[in-house]
Amino acid sequence: MATGSSRAIAGRPKCGVWKYFSFCEDTNKCTCLIDVSVEGEEEKICQKTFKGKYPTNMKKHLKSCHPKYYKVLESEETAKKIATSHSIPENQSMLKQSKLLDCLENKKYDPKSKKYEALTQRLALFVGATSVPLSLVDNEEFRELLTELDPRYQVPHRQKLGKEIEKIYLELRNKLSVSMRDARKLSLCADVWSKQGMTASFLGITCHYFNHTDMKCHSITLAVKRFPSPHTATRVLEVFESVIEDWKLSVSKIFRVLTDNGSNMLAAFRNEDEDGNVDIEDISGMIDIVEEDDIPDGDDNPDDEAVIMETDQQDTSANSRRAIEEFEGLEAEHQSAFPKYRRVSCFIHTLQLVVKVFEVNPSYSAALKKARGIVSKVNKSTKATEKLTSKANKKLISDCKTRWDSTYLMLERLLHVKVHLVAVLDELVWDSLTATQWKNLEVIQELLQPFAHHTNIASTEHSTSIGMVCPLIKELTIHLEEMAAQYAGVSMVANKMLSDLKRRFQFITNPESPDFDPLYVTATFLTVPYRKILESPQRLQAEMFLTSEMKKVSDILDCDDVHSEENNDLIDLNTTVIEPPRKRFKHLSRVSTLLEEKESSDDTRASARKSAEELEIENYSNYKPNKDDLQSDPFSFWMNQKNVYPNLALVACDILATPASTAPVERMFSVAGQASKGIRNRLGDHNLEREVFLRKNKKYLINN
Repeated sequence: MATGSSRAIAGRPKCGVWKYFSFCEDTNKCTCLIDVSVEGEEEKICQKTFKGKYPTNMKKHLKSCHPKYYKVLESEETAKKIATSHSIPENQSMLKQSKLLDCLENKKYDPKSKKYEALTQRLALFVGATSVPLSLVDNEEFRELLTELDPRYQVPHRQKLGKEIEKIYLELRNKLSVSMRDARKLSLCADVWSKQGMTASFLGITCHYFNHTDMKCHSITLAVKRFPSPHTATRVLEVFESVIEDWKLSVSKIFRVLTDNGSNMLAAFRNEDEDGNVDIEDISGMIDIVEEDDIPDGDDNPDDEAVIMETDQQDTSANSRRAIEEFEGLEAEHQSAFPKYRRVSCFIHTLQLVVKVFEVNPSYSAALKKARGIVSKVNKSTKATEKLTSKANKKLISDCKTRWDSTYLMLERLLHVKVHLVAVLDELVWDSLTATQWKNLEVIQELLQPFAHHTNIASTEHSTSIGMVCPLIKELTIHLEEMAAQYAGVSMVANKMLSDLKRRFQFITNPESPDFDPLYVTATFLTVPYRKILESPQRLQAEMFLTSEMKKVSDILDCDDVHSEENNDLIDLNTTVIEPPRKRFKHLSRVSTLLEEKESSDDTRASARKSAEELEIENYSNYKPNKDDLQSDPFSFWMNQKNVYPNLALVACDILATPASTAPVERMFSVAGQASKGIRNRLGDHNLEREVFLRKNKKYLINN
């Protein structure tokens, strides 16, 4: 039996082993007190001695000589540790955790670790794809912000980050190059843009195609290449072909090249207006941008209340005539400059020339001139602008000759704030429009509204636009005929616009025209909701064109056999569902019933054709679409029908991927204008092209 007094174990009272040992201060030794006698014998103490007060030595002695007592001691100490851990105060536990976190925070990420590479790539993409200068990473406050967000991340300096941006740029170029190689047909948009201040000029090119591997339509930015003067069509072609060679694109794959007929290119170098970089994708969103940019700073003084000066007014009629003359004179030059490519005119630019016919007509010139004068005067006056915004919460929009549909946008806003504007003009004792002039502006707005609406529709990149051109022309024709019949005062100008509409777009609608391009009627024929709009001669041309294109791919039986491992990194593009005629085209509501009747009552034509291509076209012509077909996206329809029409589906997707306008390249110039604005006006050519490229094509990056 172990014995021992409290005095003997006073040296280490907290250690349980002292129950079995005593300590002598004089000899500095501890003695084992465990009874080792056998039952029936006299008490016999172990009396093993150890120098010093070392519990470890005593425990070793228990474990080797007295295992029974050692197990008891071990159990008691384990239970004591558990009880002690549960009784640790919360603040002490948090203190230990915080010390551990502090230790981890002081350890930076390994530059080769996935976490560090991911953070650096995100930072490089943020700097490289926005208008943020590369010097931002050297800013002390910015580096402190990133350190606060993640103390373990060591922010790279601008040299290293610049290399990372270039790496991302080259990887994305390679990925898009692989995707384009898998495409059967490529359609390109080309246009010219100048920096603010006319310090440099650039040729922008975008590419549009349907990839039969991922079954998606793609729209990508290829280049923003600087080129010196003179800016002739021949020089444009030289830079254009250098981009084709740089991307190693096959000329045989280039299906169409869209340009603006030359007039817009000349305007880009002659225009002194700085409002040419407006994104036209969304008209309502564009208005907000225009409001801020078009209102100059004005001094609130009596001079602001002076009469409108004639020098403030633009000679709109002269500008319109000059634009039309440029179009007529340069069409032949640009056709001859692109001998190896099938060039087509931008639908929207040509449509704007029809609108300019209205502007050169004197019928409503007085009302328009006075309206422009009021807008200019109000926008130049701080007092008038403040009064108007306080009442209407909106500003007036200036008429800018380089912006699509700017006259309509100006009139729409003017009529929207009419009541408040008249009140402001009365308060300032300024001249206002007469009741007759207000009525004339309402008629003008009604006349121009469909042109502005269809400009926005034809500008889409997220769904097919080429198949909507013929329905749009049909709608505008009906609209102008109704306006001429409804308003006697506008009949003359409406008839002139109608005549010009038919003349300019006869290469689309008239198969007998020497410049007729069957692309547009074919695209409409391939768009199920609108195919019955076509007349018999147009339909025949579409079938002939399809037969010719299908014979080129007759050896392809199933587009699913084409695979490209690199294309798995491409993400899907959002696709806008195309609505049936009754919803989208209100002016086609009269013919929508006729379209439905034709779909249901057309006689099935007997098959007298022999080729497989002609048989597919005939079967599609006789196909009775259901409600889902009329409301589905054309690409979705053809992908669902690819097993029924294997060759026709291939050709259909390639044709429908062709854009109707150069709106994609105009949007690219909008980004370029933002990237080179203000103190960044001297941004290097390569850096500008790289920033625009990354920003416009960012959706194709992995894990983005």
